[in-house]
Amino acid sequence: MAGFTEAEANRLIDGYLSDGTYSTPTDVWLALFRSDPTISNEEADYGGYARVKVTGQFSTASNGSSHNTSPIIFPEDTDGNSGNDIYYVALCNSDTVGDASSIIISAVLAEHITPESNQSIVFNAGDLLITLR
Repeated sequence: MAGFTEAEANRLIDGYLSDGTYSTPTDVWLALFRSDPTISNEEADYGGYARVKVTGQFSTASNGSSHNTSPIIFPEDTDGNSGNDIYYVALCNSDTVGDASSIIISAVLAEHITPESNQSIVFNAGDLLITLR
């Protein structure tokens, strides 16, 4: 089930209702996953893959939503490791690939993505919409 991780949900609840100490991460990265990252940590692993820093690349929230305002471009697939389709994305507070504890929130993609050799995965401006309600 995509959404906030349990750890992040606990931090939010504590910050708002208990100790008032919730602080936002300094930087945020977008990560790609082959399966639901809240259940298993199957992050993309094609050659050249890295999380992409997206701090400052989303619009000011309006009506509970925010979208990316510029293209988000992942490094190109350098080994042709196709067959590892991407079904989920996650916002993380670390650039460390495989660090499941850094996941803030995740979501399933409307359509899966298949990494292609020597091509980058690109989310054009407006492709990613984050909605909280």
